[in-house]
Amino acid sequence: MGCLQALWACLLVAMSPHVGNGNTIENNGNSTNITEAVNTNQTLWLLWQTYRNGFDVCDGDICFKVNETCIRNMKINITKEEYYFNQTMKVGEGDDTTNYKGNFNDAQIPPKSMEVNEVTADKDYGQHQVWTLQYLQPDTGRCMVFSIGQLDSNIGTVLGTCDMYIKRTHYDSDPPESCKEFFMRRCNSTKIYTPYAAACIKHRNSPAPTEGNNHLES
Repeated sequence: MGCLQALWACLLVAMSPHVGNGNTIENNGNSTNITEAVNTNQTLWLLWQTYRNGFDVCDGDICFKVNETCIRNMKINITKEEYYFNQTMKVGEGDDTTNYKGNFNDAQIPPKSMEVNEVTADKDYGQHQVWTLQYLQPDTGRCMVFSIGQLDSNIGTVLGTCDMYIKRTHYDSDPPESCKEFFMRRCNSTKIYTPYAAACIKHRNSPAPTEGNNHLES
């Protein structure tokens, strides 16, 4: 096993007890199938997360925050081993799209995790993460929660880092109660960031954003 694979294995073991303790919530991730979750032609909207998407822009001593909002994923192609998708977000007044490749190589059947790399000419550049499916809404599969680990970071900095995605159009009642309960109890949810706003979508299933606000949920 190479160093990278060993680090990924350690991440999976380390995250398991921290994102998923207790047995009272139905479908706690032990039998989830990540290929089933992401194999959709519908838009996956990032609804909740435990960290802020954005960056600081500084001019001398004056800095301001640039938020990344209206974040959504669209499938390009999927096989038993690989998942290609793009992620589009609103940055300032414009859109930015990045292509990603996920490898289902966690040796589980069905797979629960994928190693996600940004598709670039330089393999050492871009994001390098492991996404582990912790929750998939029963029956509909509409709401899903992933634990996110940075493979290039210290393991201790990623525990409890979660993303909640909603498939297709967002409703006023979202997130579904079971998905919300899972996120609140199993993730490091002392802070909840909401990059999605109602104005992110103009019509049903449209990926076109208008405006949004990656703000802290009160």
